[in-house]
Amino acid sequence: MATIEEVRSAVVRAADMANECIQFMQEVTKRAEEIQNLLSTTMQGTSQNDVDQVKGQFAKLLSDSNELLQGFDAGRSDIDDVANRL
Repeated sequence: MATIEEVRSAVVRAADMANECIQFMQEVTKRAEEIQNLLSTTMQGTSQNDVDQVKGQFAKLLSDSNELLQGFDAGRSDIDDVANRL
């Protein structure tokens, strides 16, 4: 069985890892938004189906990444709760 110090250390490490993931996902989301905005701005007025498909893919990516970010935030909050109880 792990000691309380080993558990605390693991919880702190897990929180750090969750924070790294959140920062990475925030950057991914930011880049996807930039790509989507660039495509929308430069391709405005075109009627190419391919462009609409690409924009749709990035819209889905943004939605999925925001959902993933919410999951990481909830997980990090739960980790914080565990840490506070130790």
